[in-house]
Amino acid sequence: MSCLYFNMFVYIGYCDELLKPVNVPCEPIALTMARVEPIKGIHDLTTAFAKVASKYPQWRLRIIDPVIDREYFSKLVNLVNELGLVVELKLIGSINNSYLAEGCSRASIYALP
Repeated sequence: MSCLYFNMFVYIGYCDELLKPVNVPCEPIALTMARVEPIKGIHDLTTAFAKVASKYPQWRLRIIDPVIDREYFSKLVNLVNELGLVVELKLIGSINNSYLAEGCSRASIYALP
């Protein structure tokens, strides 16, 4: 495997394992992978996703990564509840490449707020 890392979050170049085709069906999922903190703009993505979900209720928003700011996380939970959304929040530490490849392959949309 030839992955190059800068810090512990950002890939530089490419990773052989992530570029291999993953044979999984796409699902109606909009995916973001971002630390849960205000600067990442997950609140903006959630608000925008509410407009999509009102027309396409089968779609889900999946947020993967660690919670850095607990207060912000609580505000996001309240926002999700106020908007009546179904949001999958997977709080994980470091992500292994196999999980990352499959998770990205299942999602139909990758959103970077």
